[in-house]
Amino acid sequence: MDVNTPEILELLKQQRRFHQEQLRLIDIALTAIESAGGRATVLPQKRNRRSKAVKKHRIQWTKEIEKLLDDYDEFNIVDLQSDLAEKREIAAAQTIQGRNVISNTLSRFIKRGRIEKIRPGVYRVVTESLSP
Repeated sequence: MDVNTPEILELLKQQRRFHQEQLRLIDIALTAIESAGGRATVLPQKRNRRSKAVKKHRIQWTKEIEKLLDDYDEFNIVDLQSDLAEKREIAAAQTIQGRNVISNTLSRFIKRGRIEKIRPGVYRVVTESLSP
């Protein structure tokens, strides 16, 4: 049996990517816990608790991304994700759902002419021309 077959190598690479993603998610969870001051909050379980009664904090993604665009000339989505997490303290930006929301927001900005896509994953902020 040849252990260097392309199928085995590809399978191992897939496993590596999966575990790297798991480690990244663990790091995000640890960062969120540390930013909360290490306080673990345990909610008492109630039987007839209504999920609608829980107020969720909604992130205004468009507004937060718009604030960061002023700092960029050219950027990629990974830079934007990390800046949202670090500068704006939005840990959800590092998740897969956060990346999807960011991508959708950037697509809207492209349609509005606020940014332009240079190549896949790389964007440029459109600055208004001052010349007549």
